[in-house]
Amino acid sequence: MERFNEYYDFMKGYLSFFEGVKDNERNKMHALLSNDLKKIESAMQQHQSDVKKIELMEKQRRELSERLGFGQMDFSAIIDLFEGDERNKLWGVKNNLQITVKNIQYLNRKSMEIANLQLNYYGELAADEEARLYNAKGKPEVAAANLLNTKA
Repeated sequence: MERFNEYYDFMKGYLSFFEGVKDNERNKMHALLSNDLKKIESAMQQHQSDVKKIELMEKQRRELSERLGFGQMDFSAIIDLFEGDERNKLWGVKNNLQITVKNIQYLNRKSMEIANLQLNYYGELAADEEARLYNAKGKPEVAAANLLNTKA
């Protein structure tokens, strides 16, 4: 019973952590849609932080599994070690975790699509405008002008 409680409590926390990651992914997508550079920067910093935390949480999960005698077993195999209400509780966590991870993947994929669309859009805008350089007197010159020309 104690082994179940320790594992179940950890996995509930694991699920809760990933639900927070999902919220952060949603915020990242909204930041990208907003075109607000401060929001985008903040969301990207949060994303980097989440990636590091995911690595730490996964390490902790593996260590706990080893310590509790589950070895390298996956979540489904560990669930099968239990019966009745304990098994049902763990299956509930597993199902919610799978849904949450799929939502994170979806939101991240959509964020990447938005970012790529915006990069392409701004790339096309830049290509459409005539590239300009400025001479020593601050007057615009076309890009084909001699870059070393300092006389005007």
